[in-house]
Amino acid sequence: MTLKPDKFQKAFLDAFETNTNTFKNDFMILTGDAGTGKTELVIEMIKIAEKKSVYCQTTALTGRAAAVLSDRGIREPLTLHKWLSNISDPLLMRDYQESEGFVLIIDESSMISNGYEIFQESDDNEGLLLDKLMYIFYKYIPNKNKFIVFVGDEKQLPPVLHDYSPGLDQLYLEYRYSLSGATFELKTPHRQKEKKDINKFASYFENADSALSKELAIPPKQDLTDELDSSQVEFIEQEEVSEKFFEHYFDDKNSVKIITPTNHKSDYYNYDIKKRLYASSKIFISPYNITNNSLEVIKGDILQVFENNEDKFDKNIYNGQFLIVNEPMETFDVVLHKGIKPDPFSRFPALYQKLNVSFVSDSGIRSEESFEILVSVDYLVDSYQLTKQEFHYFHDKDEGVNVKIRKNLNEKDGNSVYPGVSFDKKINPVLCKFGYALTGHKAQGGGWDYIFLDMENFWTENGHVSPKWVYTSAKRAKKKLYLVNYSK
Repeated sequence: MTLKPDKFQKAFLDAFETNTNTFKNDFMILTGDAGTGKTELVIEMIKIAEKKSVYCQTTALTGRAAAVLSDRGIREPLTLHKWLSNISDPLLMRDYQESEGFVLIIDESSMISNGYEIFQESDDNEGLLLDKLMYIFYKYIPNKNKFIVFVGDEKQLPPVLHDYSPGLDQLYLEYRYSLSGATFELKTPHRQKEKKDINKFASYFENADSALSKELAIPPKQDLTDELDSSQVEFIEQEEVSEKFFEHYFDDKNSVKIITPTNHKSDYYNYDIKKRLYASSKIFISPYNITNNSLEVIKGDILQVFENNEDKFDKNIYNGQFLIVNEPMETFDVVLHKGIKPDPFSRFPALYQKLNVSFVSDSGIRSEESFEILVSVDYLVDSYQLTKQEFHYFHDKDEGVNVKIRKNLNEKDGNSVYPGVSFDKKINPVLCKFGYALTGHKAQGGGWDYIFLDMENFWTENGHVSPKWVYTSAKRAKKKLYLVNYSK
C-alpha cells in the first residue's frame, strides 16, 4: 500500500530524496513518537534509494527491533553490531563502491551509546559504539556519496548510563565528527487514537529533558483516577497482578507483559507467574545450595534473550528477542572449574536444560523454523547469583576451564570432562530469562495489548519519578495500562 504522507512525513521524504541526489548532508535524523509513521518512512526510503540505484542497508540497535522491521516486509535488516562485524566482507565493499551511493538506516537510534565514562562501564567497547560506527562509516566505506539516517524517539529511554541520546542529537553529531546534518520530527499520530487515555498519562512525562538529571512531579493518584478512563488506565495493588495477568494471558499469551524498573523486580514477577502458570513445573534444589528456586522449563514457556549470541552458535540470537519453548529436553548439572586445582572462588555449579525453541514476535507470530539451545536454569529466575562478567568468565574463556557434566543429578561425580571448552555448545548456554516480566529498557521498541507497569521503584524519596522510564514503559500498552504500586 502506498503511503499517503502527512505534511511532516512529506517534508522528510522530499529532503531524503534530495539528499540521495546531492549527498549534501552527511546524516539525517528522523524522530517522532510511537505511531507517527517512522517505520512506514523507512519502507519509503528504501523504495526511493532503489529507484536511484543507491545501496540501502537497514539496521536496528536490537535483534527484536530488526525482527519488527522484517515482519513489516523490510528485506534483510541487520543489527547494527552485525553490520559492523560484516563490514570487511569484500563482496559488500564491492557493492558499496559500485552503487550510485550508500545510505545506512539505523532504527531505535535513541539507544546508541557513546562516551568515555560509558566505555569504562561496558564490555567490548560497547560504550563507544557511536564513535566506532562513525569512524568505520566515513573512513572505510569506499563510496564518497553516502549518509546515515538515524531513526528513533528522543523521548524514549536513552542508552544505559546516559541522560540523553547522542544518536539523535544533531549538534552533538556535527560538533564531535565535523559533519553536517538535518533533523525532522514527525508530529501527527496515526495509530494512537484508540489509546487516548494511555497517551494522556504518558504525556505527563514526555517533555522531561532527562531521565537522570531532572525529575518531574506528577499528579496524585486520586486526580488521575478521576481524569482517566479505567477501561484504559487502571490502578491496582501488587497482590492483584497475577490474577489480572492471567485474565489476559489465557486468551493470548503474547498479549500481556509486566514492566519493572529493575531486573530484581522482574525476577520476582517471572518466578511468581511461572510458578502459578505451570504448577506441574519441577522446583530444582541445587546440590550446591546455589539457589532454591530454579524452575524447570516446560512446553509453552516464553523466554527472553539477554545478550547477542552472534557467531557463537549456528543461529543468530539477539538481545531482546523472545523465544517460545516447543519441547523441553534433558536437564543436567554442570560444575565449572577455573584452573587445574580450583579454589572455592573459581568453582561454579550450574543447572542446564536443553530446549527446542522458535522465535516469537511481540505480536505472537511464531517462526516456522525451530532449533535447539541450552539455557542456565538458575539464571532464568535469578540473575543476581552470578554477574554477567562472572558468567562469561566461566563460559567464554578458553584457558584452563575444566567442566564436569552430570547427566544424572544423583551422581556424586561427573562422568565427562571437557578441558578448554570455549564456545562449546555442550556447555555454552544462551543467556535467557523467563519472558513474562521485563525491565523498561528491555521493553523499549515493543508493544503489547496489556501492560502492567510496576512503579514502586520509580519513586524517589522526594516523591518524584524518572520521567523517561515511565513515558517509554507506558507507551508499550496498546489497549490497557495497569499501574501497580502507584502510591505516592
